[in-house]
Amino acid sequence: MKKAQLTMICFMRLMDPINFSQLFPYINEYVAFLGVTKEVEQVGFYSGLVDSVFAAAQFLLLYQWSSWSDRIGRRPIILAGSIGLALSTIWFGASDSFLQLMIFRALAGIFGGATSVVQSVLGELTTKENQAPAFAWYGVMWPVGTILGPLIGGLFSNPADQFELFQNSTILKRYPYLLPCLVCGALQLLATIMLYVGVEETLPAKRSKRLEDGPSPRLETEALHNQAIDANTRNESDSSFKPNLGLKDLLSLPIIRDLTFCGFALDVNGTSFAIVFALFCYSPIEHGGLAFPPTTIGYIFALTGVVGGLMQVIALPPLLHRFEAANVFTATMACWPCAFAVLPFLNSIAAHGLDSTGRLGGAYLAYLWLGIFLVVLLSRLGGMSYSLLMLLTKENVPNPTVLGATNGLVQCSMCLARSISAIASSAAFAYSQKYHVLGGYFWALLLAFFGMLGVLSSYIASSHSRSTL
Repeated sequence: MKKAQLTMICFMRLMDPINFSQLFPYINEYVAFLGVTKEVEQVGFYSGLVDSVFAAAQFLLLYQWSSWSDRIGRRPIILAGSIGLALSTIWFGASDSFLQLMIFRALAGIFGGATSVVQSVLGELTTKENQAPAFAWYGVMWPVGTILGPLIGGLFSNPADQFELFQNSTILKRYPYLLPCLVCGALQLLATIMLYVGVEETLPAKRSKRLEDGPSPRLETEALHNQAIDANTRNESDSSFKPNLGLKDLLSLPIIRDLTFCGFALDVNGTSFAIVFALFCYSPIEHGGLAFPPTTIGYIFALTGVVGGLMQVIALPPLLHRFEAANVFTATMACWPCAFAVLPFLNSIAAHGLDSTGRLGGAYLAYLWLGIFLVVLLSRLGGMSYSLLMLLTKENVPNPTVLGATNGLVQCSMCLARSISAIASSAAFAYSQKYHVLGGYFWALLLAFFGMLGVLSSYIASSHSRSTL
């Protein structure tokens, strides 16, 4: 596949985690700024609602977007979704009420579902020979985005207080969280232009028609030829091949059901960790957190992205060349419950290490940051599961003409998980602290338990998956 096309696809993918994670450093402050609640313990609940409505709205139309892309093409769907996502992100930063936050976040979810079709584009441009490095680089965009997103959110929030240039800006004083949303919206529009200019249609039916109408570049013809070979090989080995498969047909296949449930379990873990870890870092120590300011939270999430990016590029391709992707997927899923189990110990270190001035002593501070790094490492090992799930979905799709629908189905389950787990995890955190359940750490036990269910689901899926070696 063309490196230029891969670069533009990766940039569009990069915008997904940037738009998702740029809220983390300031969303709890934003909720408090709007005066939604006066109780500190309830801030996390309302910030969780904001994330839940994004995922719920995405869930409603994601499969439909993907299905439409199988009929009318990938490009129209991606471009329309990208423009809508950019505009709704900008308006989110100009919200005057919690209701407006919810409305614009929901719109971002609806349009964000369309941009997920990029995953199908990558699948149609790659073959078995180049899919390992291509999916690794595509996967690295998420951790890189989780570096840039929190940095943008933490750096550009409250600009009138942080930068002399904006001290006299009445707009940025009234809307202290508008600037990070403007930056993200502008980057999203840039990604839209790049994809419009540099990425051609990849839907097999549309590409075949274009080849009939006139010659195309050699590399595109080769990619189409390779895809046809892969499709013919799969058809010959699968007596149940059908030209068209609906939702019911897809769910009747054991491996597709398994991967759909794995997607649900994975995003329960990933979303719960992102929400709870941000809330954990923000909350006062006496309320079970670490009492970090937004800037520090941004740096921690940036560290998370750096670690994740290095793992995707350095560790994932060699693992995929040596081991079955399904087995690596199970191993990475096992890291999530471990990450949740470590978090309560960090709060305990912070609580016991405070001196008379309310600051952490030297040794305790070192232990705390060592523990944070361990949690970051475990979570990024678990984060490799996202790339592996994409690869497994591509390899187990029953029919190349329903690649978009199959990806959409798996991602739909992930959106459903995100909509539930965002509010459920923040509510569990608030409930644990308010009623001091299990010393205030009930949320960690609950999330570790669900993490173990995810490990079980990935193990079952590995028994039905096609070989990737």
